[in-house]
Amino acid sequence: MYQIEDNNGYVTEVEESSDKKKATRKDRIKTAIIIFLVIMLVLTFFSNTIMNHSLSQVSVQYVTSGEITPKVRGTGQAEITNPYKVTISGTRTVRSVAVKVGDTVQKGDMIYRLRKTSSTELEEAKKNLTTLETEYEKDMFSGALSDADIYRIRQGNWRSTDAMQSQLSDVNGRLANAEANVASAKNKVNSITGTGKKAQKEKAAAEATLSTWENAVETITAEREKLIASISAEIDLRAKYDQIEEARAQVESLEKKDTRTKVTAPISGKIVSLNYSAGDETSQDTEAAVIQPEGSALAVQFSVTKEQAANLKTGTAAEAQNAWYYENFSARLEAINRDPENKDNRILVFSVVCPEVEVGDNIGLTVPQNSVYYDYIVPNSAIHEDNQGKFILIVESKQSPLGNRYVASRVNVDVLASDESVSAISAILLGYEYVITNATKPVSAGEQVRLAEDADV
Repeated sequence: MYQIEDNNGYVTEVEESSDKKKATRKDRIKTAIIIFLVIMLVLTFFSNTIMNHSLSQVSVQYVTSGEITPKVRGTGQAEITNPYKVTISGTRTVRSVAVKVGDTVQKGDMIYRLRKTSSTELEEAKKNLTTLETEYEKDMFSGALSDADIYRIRQGNWRSTDAMQSQLSDVNGRLANAEANVASAKNKVNSITGTGKKAQKEKAAAEATLSTWENAVETITAEREKLIASISAEIDLRAKYDQIEEARAQVESLEKKDTRTKVTAPISGKIVSLNYSAGDETSQDTEAAVIQPEGSALAVQFSVTKEQAANLKTGTAAEAQNAWYYENFSARLEAINRDPENKDNRILVFSVVCPEVEVGDNIGLTVPQNSVYYDYIVPNSAIHEDNQGKFILIVESKQSPLGNRYVASRVNVDVLASDESVSAISAILLGYEYVITNATKPVSAGEQVRLAEDADV
């Protein structure tokens, strides 16, 4: 039923036809279906949007190729390359210390003040000199030297080795001649066998000649023994004389040093160590202080693999790992030596010049290797590591009814070289993959991710 109003305002009820009723019902069902589909589409859209916002947002970057200049890093302790050691002669008492470790001193600046007392070493040196002089006098008048020899020696006229050899050669020659004549005279006496007066006279003359030569042998032998004794005595005496001269020089040196009450810096530089404090007693010629000469470099060394060392050259400049900490810092690779503790390693030795670096400081250094071309290079932030090794995550695109979806995929890698920002890798790649460099939350292989708004994939 439905109502119709005429021109006069009268309303008449009219009954609908069955065909028209069916058409109206179909329209309503169609409208309901359309509304349902729209609602489902809207719900799906919002559901997808909500899900996308729950995914980790990642930044990506192309895998590239090119050159890398790897850098070797290490840390070593700063040491002095040419330390100057200050010593104090004699046992003295330290009155005060004028500097402290780390102070910069100029040549002539005071380091220690000493008490004005005679050292133990000076007293002992004087006693030793007196003992040597006494022994020298005793040996001179022991009887081995003649008056002429004593006078000559006291005048400082010592026999040379050549003169001694000449004198001994002369007496040996005369002795040999006398012994030969004794032998000849004996033969002569033994050859006379007759008993007549003539034979007796000849024998008596021969025996007299023999006696003369035997006396000569005895005299020359005594002369020789005396000569040998005098030569030996003079040699011993000359040795003691030299000892006396050395002892006298030592006494004079200690006397000069003993008058000093100040120990000053012999060079300009930085005080590295002080081994005495006020009240301490010094030891003979021991190290009292160490000075790092002004402007001298410090040495820093550390061990690296021989593969790392193979791509380094001496003379290459190095940088401090925390360069921001220093104002004036310079370092250079001076030597590449074998590591005595590991045959597969090498010791890198650097010279470091920096007024802010103290002896004993731990210095981290970075030195560049030779540049090398690599097929696959990725940012350092893209490399991860777990118990299976190192890997990267790349983004793979998958089609869906609602558009592309992006999934993280793992690729195992070996790192060949690195610098501060990128690393060269060996991996099964095509070379145009997108690698994940950053994510808003941890990402695992197989997980769906959403790209950062500025990503162009």
